[in-house]
Amino acid sequence: MTRILTILFVLFAFQAYAAYTGPTSDTYNGANTAAAAMQAPEGATCVLEGNITMRIRGNRYMFKDASGTIEIDIPPHVFGDMDVSDKDRVKITGEKAVPPSAFAPGPKGKGPRPDDADHIRVRYIQKIK
Repeated sequence: MTRILTILFVLFAFQAYAAYTGPTSDTYNGANTAAAAMQAPEGATCVLEGNITMRIRGNRYMFKDASGTIEIDIPPHVFGDMDVSDKDRVKITGEKAVPPSAFAPGPKGKGPRPDDADHIRVRYIQKIK
């Protein structure tokens, strides 16, 4: 019985992972510049290359590429142990986020909060050499 369990464990412990390797479409439905990301709908995938120019507050930063700037939100776990300066060129991957205040009035009906802006929620960051 233990021999059968050992064999089953070995078979399932070393499963192979697969990925699609066939042809792909040349069209990309996401945004690849800051200007395109500003115009993209909520939830659109954004893959941008440029520089993080400054920290605004908390997890919010300004990102700049050749087309313009956009606010980005990078949680600490995305940075991990990587240090990034304004001189480093980075590639970020994330999705466009539209703050709730874009659809509803802010506190006490005074309009949107000033710290709410369209931004990109960054899920992955990589330094480019």
